[in-house]
Amino acid sequence: MGKPYGEEFEKDVNLNRFELEKEAERNPGLLRFYGELLADAKSQKDAIAKKIKLVSAQKLLFYGANPLPGTKTTEPAIKAMVDSDAELNVLFEKELEIKEKVYYLESAVATIDDRKTEIGNLTKLWLGGYYSVQGQSTNGISEQMRKDLLGG
Repeated sequence: MGKPYGEEFEKDVNLNRFELEKEAERNPGLLRFYGELLADAKSQKDAIAKKIKLVSAQKLLFYGANPLPGTKTTEPAIKAMVDSDAELNVLFEKELEIKEKVYYLESAVATIDDRKTEIGNLTKLWLGGYYSVQGQSTNGISEQMRKDLLGG
């Protein structure tokens, strides 16, 4: 059996207004799935930031003690050597990729939270008779229950 979520985000958040009960049951699982992905991505972001700080300090000490041939050992020159270091540039690229993932997942979690609100709004519309066929009741829901749920 495949993964329940994560294959296609648009498919995950698609809402079937005719199956609100199923959608309401599915939403917490969606939120948890994408929330866990977001937490993992934020942990990766923190770890790469810590590694960049450590490697930067190591490179600063190294280039301070071992400047490249033909360069002065001034603070700006050492900083330029550190900033142009290949190992650090690879880490910076990885950091950008992880940040992009975090931004995407933050947006996904916000969308799923909006989906929860949409389910509530559609339920209120259904209870108010918006989706009922003219002349039919909405599955025997009493008028008092409808008023209580709709707040009026």
